[in-house]
Amino acid sequence: MIQIQDFSLQQEIAPIWRLAFRSMFLAASVFSILAMLYWVLFLNGYALLPMILPTNVWHGHEMIFGFVATVAIGFLLTASQTWTGLRSIHGRPLMVLFLLWFIARVALFLSINEIIFYIGLLAEFSFWSYSIGFLAYLLIKSGNQRNLLFIPLLTIMLVLNLSILLSGKLGEILLAKHLMNTAVLVFTMLVTLLGGRVIPFFTRNGLKNVGLEVKNNNAPTWVEVITPILTFISVLAFFGDYFVDLGRFIAGLFSLCAILQLIRLVYWQGYKTFRVPLLWSLHLSYFMLPVGLFVMALSFYNSQLLFSDALHLITIGTMALMILAMMSRVSLGHTGRPLHIDSIIAWAYMCIFMAGVVRVSLPLFGEHQIAWVMSGLLWSFGFGIFVFRYTPILLKARVDGAIG
Repeated sequence: MIQIQDFSLQQEIAPIWRLAFRSMFLAASVFSILAMLYWVLFLNGYALLPMILPTNVWHGHEMIFGFVATVAIGFLLTASQTWTGLRSIHGRPLMVLFLLWFIARVALFLSINEIIFYIGLLAEFSFWSYSIGFLAYLLIKSGNQRNLLFIPLLTIMLVLNLSILLSGKLGEILLAKHLMNTAVLVFTMLVTLLGGRVIPFFTRNGLKNVGLEVKNNNAPTWVEVITPILTFISVLAFFGDYFVDLGRFIAGLFSLCAILQLIRLVYWQGYKTFRVPLLWSLHLSYFMLPVGLFVMALSFYNSQLLFSDALHLITIGTMALMILAMMSRVSLGHTGRPLHIDSIIAWAYMCIFMAGVVRVSLPLFGEHQIAWVMSGLLWSFGFGIFVFRYTPILLKARVDGAIG
């Protein structure tokens, strides 16, 4: 149980440092906008910083780890307080964690020489080690074995993270890209695990609040058991494809995973959520996962459909949209506010969804440049809305006076 004296001590801490979701959500969102705008300028020949990392490796790494992983860690370090009943990271330790993240982002962007690059690498390693260690401490101390699986999952991400940076620095561009794609697929494991836990639960509670009764929207046990296992096998097979050609086999695994994910969605009854943006955004983002898996499977048979383009259905349509949906929900719930969003946030959801559709569809017609620009601008506008609307919420104390 959280100690009662923490309530008085909390008043001495600025709200932004009271739980990890506040600083991580806000900083990651702002960073994603700046990084995306720089990438769009680079692709159009208007920006070129002579960093050690190839710019395409920097872009992929930072969107996966500087943005997506940062939000995921902020969420896990926040949720762990609920899971364990122990006070999660806050105050000065959280400031240190944020500083490590910030140093990593700046150093990797300005890595014009090896010294700056290795400062960024060390900061990145320290940020991840600190986060994983603190989360493991809370879970082990509380005996929360159910969520211990996140520790090896995050550790795999840490290894991929550092391997991508070192591969890019050493000029192994193809390996770095393959590891980045693998990292995205590892994140589908996280989406599969967390989505199966929270989306049916959120759907039942959210629909009940608008007068719709959902008695049982959980998928069958066999689906819930096989889906993460098959997803993990798919990730391993894809990783191994760099060393042994497994192309058609991987396409089959992706197709099977997509079918299982669609079965889950049907049972979750997302078709009833159209009146609740906080719910349909989650279902829509999860729907883009099987769509992305199917399209990635097709890319093994159609040379005009690039795997890297298809992957953006997941990186944008699933990961970015689910992040935006979860951030807007968690930011309200963990600041003691009602789970109700303004219509402008619903438009932000659609901006991110359309960013994914545009990024993948226009290149099929040869319009790569337009796709990059439109997708980047839609992304920036969508997350810009979140920053504009939620900055006051994240900087203010909980309205109910509770911890966090």
